[in-house]
Amino acid sequence: MIYTSDLGKSWSKPVTVAKPGNSRVFWPWVAAGDADKVSVVWYQEGPGQIADNDCQASDIYVYEATILNATSGKRTIMVANASGRPIHSGQVCQGGTTCVATGQDRRLGDYFTNAIDTRGCVFIATGDTKILDPTTGAPYPTSRPLFIKQNQGPALYGTRNCG
Repeated sequence: MIYTSDLGKSWSKPVTVAKPGNSRVFWPWVAAGDADKVSVVWYQEGPGQIADNDCQASDIYVYEATILNATSGKRTIMVANASGRPIHSGQVCQGGTTCVATGQDRRLGDYFTNAIDTRGCVFIATGDTKILDPTTGAPYPTSRPLFIKQNQGPALYGTRNCG
């Protein structure tokens, strides 16, 4: 993460939000609350799965970091496995529309975002490819929507707690 305090004339040094030693993170997204309060979400492979997602399979989880005092040297970064389970297993084709032409799995797609609700609590939207069709027991050809709502920890607006 980097930030600016002067409308982009200068930028901070990079701040590491997530750097697990035994898995890969990708596709981060950010939402800002009050001054110095930020939420960052990303996809992360399962422990010990350092894969090239475009051609190697792994389990994918949703992680979120709440960052307080983001522009201070005394920042607090609280990381949570927001999904608590894999939301995708397999490859994640990153070739856009060519994924369909080549038969690669693009179901996870670009349905990933975070936002902050009126109370200041984080709300995450993603695709979920692990839900099976109840009639056939087979995977759906597309991902199903999954919404994750913060249910503990500090809000990003005011001084509330999201518990």
